[in-house]
Amino acid sequence: MTSSTDHNVLLAWDSPRFAATTARSRILVVDDNDVSRTVAADLLERSGHSVVTAVDGPSAIAVARDGRFDLILLDMQMPGMDGIEAAEVIRACPGAAGTVPIVLFTATPVASDEPRWRRAGIQGCLSKPFRIDRLVDLLASPVSPALLSESSLPLVALSDLALDLGALGHDRMAGLADLFRHSSGVDLERLLILTGEGKVGEAGAVAHRMAGAAASLHLHPLSTLCREIDVAARNQDLGAVAPLVKEVSALWHRSLDALVLALDEAE
Repeated sequence: MTSSTDHNVLLAWDSPRFAATTARSRILVVDDNDVSRTVAADLLERSGHSVVTAVDGPSAIAVARDGRFDLILLDMQMPGMDGIEAAEVIRACPGAAGTVPIVLFTATPVASDEPRWRRAGIQGCLSKPFRIDRLVDLLASPVSPALLSESSLPLVALSDLALDLGALGHDRMAGLADLFRHSSGVDLERLLILTGEGKVGEAGAVAHRMAGAAASLHLHPLSTLCREIDVAARNQDLGAVAPLVKEVSALWHRSLDALVLALDEAE
């Protein structure tokens, strides 16, 4: 198990039910981030799966109690109740509801979290963004996809964006870019304010959310920078957080401009 936060997959596949998941599955996707949740749900649905979404832990638990899911994808870091806490409650449900395979997904996978999610009965932890080929592989086989580490990335991973364009279409991707502009733009303003006020923990939570949204649209340098802020904030290190936050605004705008340009050129 790797400890690198740049790796795309941290997995511990040990669920026969997950390994037997059919080509068409009923999947619950839980994420408080609108962009990440919508991208994951759209890609899954375009692959033929039936998807139900929830925006937080309590609503996920309420939906999961019926036990009619083949897989639950839970965001790791959500306000109020995180993904591991939600998984613990789901695992305590009677009957089939308590045995559904659960996989975490997060913008900042941290190896030190593994003992906790293993104790909660979670099968694995995936880092954002989702790529449709990895999703298909994960649902078809218990074998982990290759671990990847990238450096010197362009602002937008055009090959990954092309896959999503092929799966979702230009209009849908343009809509997701607009959603990112609004929701992540609000987060950006909040991040700058919280850092200026010295509220490191709250700033880290916002940066985590921004990392997930950026990763879902393949804005990898922006996602990586936000992940670095999140990790520094977990250590309550304002001295490390502040200079990183100073870089975010310019990179955010450059990344959005690059995404819009790439979508315009693909039209």
